[in-house]
Amino acid sequence: MGGIQIALKDGKFGEAKEILKEAPKRNIYVPDYLTGRKAVYRYTGDTVTVGGDNEAVCYAEGYIKGWQIVPGAIDWLKKNASGLNIDKVGRNEQCPCGSGKKFKKCCSLMQ
Repeated sequence: MGGIQIALKDGKFGEAKEILKEAPKRNIYVPDYLTGRKAVYRYTGDTVTVGGDNEAVCYAEGYIKGWQIVPGAIDWLKKNASGLNIDKVGRNEQCPCGSGKKFKKCCSLMQ
């Protein structure tokens, strides 16, 4: 998502939107932490699941200040991330964060 910050800083909103369309393929949880839907905390686990919730926490913890210093970046993300085509996960399906738990016992508790 660092490319989005650069595009927004340079006023290239169309380019930023194109990058954002690809973001869910990498990690669907990042916008929730950057926009404040979920609280950013210091992750102290031993491993990080690529594409998982804990990876999003690590990204947000390290980069949220960069997002905050770009004027309007967080508001832009709130407005544009809500329309992303993210597949819905059923309560009894395996959580996409990679925990191995059912969604209802994992990341749905954080929503």
